[in-house]
Amino acid sequence: MESMESSAIASRVFALNVTHFGAVGDGKTDDTEAFNQAILAADGGGTIVVPKGIYLIDPSPGKGIVLRTGIQLIGEGESASVLTAKPVGGSVIHRDFLPSGPNAYLQDVYIAHIGIVLNHPPTASPGNYEQIGFDFRNVTRSTLCECYVGNYTRGSLHKPPGEIADMIQGYGIVFGSTASRGPAYAGGEVNSAVRCTVWGAKKAIVLDDLALSPMSAAHATVVQNCDIQICELGIGSEQAHTAGVIFENNIVQAVTRARGSGNATYYYRFEGYGSKIEGAYLEGYGPEEGNADGMDADHVLLLGPDSKRNRVHLGYYTSKGIIKDMGTCNIVEYLDESDGTWVQTYNQAAR
Repeated sequence: MESMESSAIASRVFALNVTHFGAVGDGKTDDTEAFNQAILAADGGGTIVVPKGIYLIDPSPGKGIVLRTGIQLIGEGESASVLTAKPVGGSVIHRDFLPSGPNAYLQDVYIAHIGIVLNHPPTASPGNYEQIGFDFRNVTRSTLCECYVGNYTRGSLHKPPGEIADMIQGYGIVFGSTASRGPAYAGGEVNSAVRCTVWGAKKAIVLDDLALSPMSAAHATVVQNCDIQICELGIGSEQAHTAGVIFENNIVQAVTRARGSGNATYYYRFEGYGSKIEGAYLEGYGPEEGNADGMDADHVLLLGPDSKRNRVHLGYYTSKGIIKDMGTCNIVEYLDESDGTWVQTYNQAAR
């Protein structure tokens, strides 16, 4: 019987390579079309290798790297195989989607060991364009594994990191759908982000974003063992019909406002039902860490008015943010730092 190791080697040998389709990886040449040609050549499913390099990608509407069913996009590491966005709004990796339909289901996508460096204006402003790194709206039963996205530099990409308040722009990873039913609907559920890193985004990992996906309900989404820093929202779900979600063993740190922003900030914000949040570590930095106002969220946890029958076990956290449950029949457990005791709340009636 062929060993697992030899099978993996054989799979890699016969994989497509983006450089064979013209990708240069020098950080200057637009490699968007080369990636899309490699995906088309996979013809409904296959592995595409992304060697070490910096690949310039155009995220403009109608462009970007366009996913297809069955694609595996595999890099050599989140700091080695780096996609850097041109300075324009849009999604670096996404699927084609017609708002009026019809749209086929797109599923079984696997992306691993790839980094995306976003490219927003150097000074944050509410009027700036928005980029999305991994745009998994309208994608079903797919996985991101050990990937990076954010406005913080990565690997051999040497642009000045800039100020913390200016890195908080755009979106890291977005799940959900942009149509609830009808001919346009094409799924958007049963996805996962595992061991991913988001450093520098307005919203790091968000399901069913109110602005991007007003008709969304991303059931059975898993966000697990992720590392999140420098954002206004760490991990969130923003729609009443989200269900069956697991947020587990994630680290969220350095949550603060973008320059000029008046938004509330959150480690976790959740609407929806029948879901679980189990924290690993949430950390806020005070002024003694070198930031005049500190870096700490307004909310450690906000369970909104459309949340119900969820279970939250925060575990240990260092933050002065509040824990607020505005929903119905949620169970929340956390450690009270003031006396070291466990607190459990059960909000039976909505407030």
